[in-house]
Amino acid sequence: MVQARNVYYALCEADPEGEGYFTKRFNVLNDTLAALDEQYRSLGNSTVSGVITSHSALGYVAYDYNFTQYGVIGLSADEEPSAAAIAAMVEIMENESIYTVYVDPVYSKNYATILKQELESRTDHNVAVLDMFLTLGPYEELDYLEQLSQNLANLGIGLGVAQ
Repeated sequence: MVQARNVYYALCEADPEGEGYFTKRFNVLNDTLAALDEQYRSLGNSTVSGVITSHSALGYVAYDYNFTQYGVIGLSADEEPSAAAIAAMVEIMENESIYTVYVDPVYSKNYATILKQELESRTDHNVAVLDMFLTLGPYEELDYLEQLSQNLANLGIGLGVAQ
């Protein structure tokens, strides 16, 4: 919302004659983002303490909406986790009763599959592997707002919050 507002102000400053058009468009976008923000706030009512992500790219979302993110790897999605990192993540998942792993669909799901298999063999509990878009640009047919909406739905599943 802050970024959209900053772009709106910059456009109005650069093209004062277009301010009416920019204002209409900004208001629609701002209302959409405000509604999404309100829906994301429901994630704070989670029955699960956190989420497991393929890499630690959702820290700001976790912070803003009051849940914990555990990243299998750091911020670089191109890393491959060590066996020790995967074992540590399985321990967290088992101890925290986290049964969902999130992976950006542009990256490999190999280690998410390993986490799933290992935790299922230990607990006999089904583990879901769901998409978590990094919203870096359009993906297949999903635009930015559609990716945010899909992320919300998938986070709701993993955190035990009905949307």
